[in-house]
Amino acid sequence: LWMSLSEAARTKISAFPVSISRIGFGKEGDEKWVGLDASVDFGKGIGPSASVKGLRVFFDGPPGVHLTFEGIELSLQRPGFGFHGFVSMTSGADATGVADPSDKTFRGDVSLAIASGVGVVLEGSVLFGTKAGTRFGFVSLDATFGSGIPICASVTWLGAALLAGINVNPDRTLAGEQGDDFNWYQHWYAPSPAAFSILSSRKWAPVEDGWALGAGVTIGSSDGKAWSLRALLAVIAPGPVVIIEGRLRLLETRE
Repeated sequence: LWMSLSEAARTKISAFPVSISRIGFGKEGDEKWVGLDASVDFGKGIGPSASVKGLRVFFDGPPGVHLTFEGIELSLQRPGFGFHGFVSMTSGADATGVADPSDKTFRGDVSLAIASGVGVVLEGSVLFGTKAGTRFGFVSLDATFGSGIPICASVTWLGAALLAGINVNPDRTLAGEQGDDFNWYQHWYAPSPAAFSILSSRKWAPVEDGWALGAGVTIGSSDGKAWSLRALLAVIAPGPVVIIEGRLRLLETRE
């Protein structure tokens, strides 16, 4: 049961105001929990703000610390620099079998803008933690170089992408269990989240002895509008499965 507060309750940690906008309590399986949504503003002089959504602390259950949160968010805006990050975490016992009392799973996204006037942007997605005593991790980076880096008179390097994962594989359940009818494009690449992309950590899941490695590049005309080409190659094991992604845009602003 979650209850929203009509006016966020406010308190202070040191000199920084903390707002609590929602509180909750309930029972899940044999465990009881209490939870809240809260945010803290560090002030204009320091810059960042942080918030937590759906934080739940469980008790009267299996041994060990068990808590979950829908997300923790951190934002920072400074002249010529901007950062925004969001991460979710699950730890402890999980009735679905994803986690046991010793498991921890973190998943999130970050965006970093440097020299905002030029337009250099770095976006990342991460998945890491432990499952049944096995560590797993996935990271992807997608960089946009703003006005680009000239390669020759008519071609400019506009961006790059990288992905790497250990003990992970694509999550084949995004569109439900398909069994022998599973189709990589229809049931994994095209569905949300991050439709028509392989870079989001939300499209991957921990799998022992799985791994993935990929790289991509975006090139185009000097202004990126006459034409642009984005290509990415990824290899996934076991299999192996090879994914080739290509997008050609003509007379359009690049992604």
